[in-house]
Amino acid sequence: MQKEYYDEINIARGLGVLLVLLGHSFPDAEIGVFAHPLYRWGYDACYSFHMALFFMISGFVMGRRFYSAEYKLTYEIVKKIKRLLIPYLFLAYLSLLPKIVLNAYARNPVDTNSAIRVLLGQSPNGSLWYLYTLFLLSVLVLCLGRAISCFGEAFKNICLLFLGTGGYVLYVFAGAFGQNPFFFDKICRYLIFYVLGILLYRYYDRAKRMQYVTMAVIALGLVMLFTNPYVHVKVDYMITALLGIYGILVIAKSLTEHKESKGYRFLNGCGTRSYDIYIISYYVQQTIRVICFRIWGWEYPVVFLMEFCLGFSLSYLFSVYVLRRSRLLKRILIGVWEG
Repeated sequence: MQKEYYDEINIARGLGVLLVLLGHSFPDAEIGVFAHPLYRWGYDACYSFHMALFFMISGFVMGRRFYSAEYKLTYEIVKKIKRLLIPYLFLAYLSLLPKIVLNAYARNPVDTNSAIRVLLGQSPNGSLWYLYTLFLLSVLVLCLGRAISCFGEAFKNICLLFLGTGGYVLYVFAGAFGQNPFFFDKICRYLIFYVLGILLYRYYDRAKRMQYVTMAVIALGLVMLFTNPYVHVKVDYMITALLGIYGILVIAKSLTEHKESKGYRFLNGCGTRSYDIYIISYYVQQTIRVICFRIWGWEYPVVFLMEFCLGFSLSYLFSVYVLRRSRLLKRILIGVWEG
């Protein structure tokens, strides 16, 4: 199956990974973020939609495969194991040792059961939950696609929407009753956005006709309004996520009209290496947090800027000059087995 490439999706991925870096740059949220309204605003704005954006993009990439069903299920699952599960397991267990040594400074301390919990999606490396959840969602949708491959498009759409909305309802009610295991929580919360990504792929030509820059600015403005700690407006995560996704996609689309610009080239590079940056930046940012904030006690704004700037620059340089030049590292860290 020939791969399709959409410039705007890659730009959206680049914008998304910058938002992830920004959200991860707030050291010890309970100390800094909730002690200062400005920090909390930035933190809440990032977390109100940035991971939903990534799951939507992943669903978009899955779209053609799902509707065509031109795949062997076992082959595709093995690909997902290589791409997502092997990096997850390797990095999760690799993270246990430094966590044990520096347990007193860890945001999420480990214990004797941590090695077992890794298999249930509870990694000592907090950023790896995305790989684990995406793996399970991908396998679920691949299995669904094969099971209903003989049915028409309308039936497939109904199944997708039923699955996605059902998952989100379970997420909301399970949270209300306090019965929300970690992996179940993430799967149910983000399944709807993965499904919407698949549907967006199928009807992308129509969706592009509803992309207006003015509306995108308004959508992102509403996200900032709803997450403003001074406004005290409570809305469901679904609302801010959809507004944020729409805003980012439209802005990404508008940037593709200026491919000669530095902004486009920068974000295109970020999108191409978003997986690398996401994986590597955790270790850069956590090292800065432990040493500069917890041990040396540097000022919060300084550590925040260091985590964001160095988290991005060092991760990008490592991707260019080390990671992508090593066949072994590409396989175990980002699941790239071809080439």
